[in-house]
Amino acid sequence: MAPGRTDRSCTPPPGPRRWPQVPVVTTSGDGWTERLDEAIGGRPVRVALDPVGGPVSRAMFDRLSEGGTLLSCGRLDPRPSGVEPFDLVRRQRMAAGVSIEQWARLDDATRADDAACALDLVATRPDLAEIAGRYDLAEYPAALAHAQRPGRTGTVLLTNRP
Repeated sequence: MAPGRTDRSCTPPPGPRRWPQVPVVTTSGDGWTERLDEAIGGRPVRVALDPVGGPVSRAMFDRLSEGGTLLSCGRLDPRPSGVEPFDLVRRQRMAAGVSIEQWARLDDATRADDAACALDLVATRPDLAEIAGRYDLAEYPAALAHAQRPGRTGTVLLTNRP
């Protein structure tokens, strides 16, 4: 459901243009599981990248093929995933994780590639994430205040371009 590298980094290669056949589905809004099933189209799912956590993890896990891997790289939803140890055994699935702390220990070239990928995704696929606000680096106090607003949805972006 999302590309991943075998070197433990969970970031896809720069932009969806490189692997246009790999479906990417945003979980915001209703009907995302239906969009996900449509994107999968009955094909086997060997790897699912989950930056959300909570019940999204379970929904993605349930769509994995036998022997598939759920790669968790975020915990935006603090609710339990519902993935139980027996679920891993029953269908010979795996779950793995990567954190920002692990990412920070990667070499400079890999981190630079990951940052370029993230910027490319934001620029070319605005449908993947709701943008709550954009702020110049000089406006970081306002960006921080926006990010901390109760009930905020979407991503607050800091840019070095006006």
